[in-house]
Amino acid sequence: MKKEYIRPVIPKNIIFGPIFSRRFGKSLGIDLSPQNKQCNFDCLYCELEGKRAMESMQEVIAVNTIIEALFSRISADLDVLTITANGEPTLYPHLYELITKLKSLIPPQIKTLILSNGSTFGDAKVQKALKLFDIVKFSFDAGNEKEFLRIDRPHKQINLDAIKAGILDFSMQFQGELIAEVLFVKGINDGKSNILALCDFFSSLPNLNRIDLNTIDRPPAYAKEPISYNELESISIFFKSKLNIPINIPKRKPAQSLHQNLDSTELYELIKRRPIELFEAREIFNEDTLKRLDLLTKNHKIFLQKTNNLFFYTTREVNS
Repeated sequence: MKKEYIRPVIPKNIIFGPIFSRRFGKSLGIDLSPQNKQCNFDCLYCELEGKRAMESMQEVIAVNTIIEALFSRISADLDVLTITANGEPTLYPHLYELITKLKSLIPPQIKTLILSNGSTFGDAKVQKALKLFDIVKFSFDAGNEKEFLRIDRPHKQINLDAIKAGILDFSMQFQGELIAEVLFVKGINDGKSNILALCDFFSSLPNLNRIDLNTIDRPPAYAKEPISYNELESISIFFKSKLNIPINIPKRKPAQSLHQNLDSTELYELIKRRPIELFEAREIFNEDTLKRLDLLTKNHKIFLQKTNNLFFYTTREVNS
């Protein structure tokens, strides 16, 4: 394979939050790809903008740069330190070195969490790093190849059977909390055949602590629709009848007051990563930040988009 040149990254907005996660509490995020989306999937429902899937990261931040950025923002009242990326975090080539340093430096009560698409779990180097996390959450949206290709739109070198084998192998070794998430998109992966295939796969995994069932909740990369809450409940009941694993449907909770003070650049970068619901913004930002948000909206840098009967601030212009 031709060796690819990896460009050095000038870091910007590596650390984001804290935000209140519906599943994990007060979370401070580390973005391993803050400049550009670098992912081996191009999921239909992604909160980030659509971009062709890539096999590896081409822009890589130094571990020490991440550590330095973190310690101006870390606080003892956090529940989790979340490793994510503007894309897929397990593509980061220095993940083991990073998690080793983090575990030795952060307060012991703060759990480490990584949010992954599960595609690289069969890689021995990735497994070595993942075993050091307290919580590993992976997405798995399709048990059949047809639905997998439609919803996750993976890089051409990726196939579903290899992903299944990798997740199974990792689940047999991991001693922490392992969580799977399925996100259903209307008319794409919500059919009976795929639901059965998902149950079959999950039943094969040892040490799986929980399965989260979800649907589109924030503005997606592509114009796709969520399934209804009643449909999600029906799928949950079916999963519970087939699996001896806790099944959870995360529900939106009232935002806790944070009153963060962000400048315009920090605000834009946060919303670029995670669209913020209209009333949630009123709780998590202070008055000065809300004024900046209104100004960014008036200047057409930030837009309001309706999804699932809620309005979200997003950096993507709404198509008329």
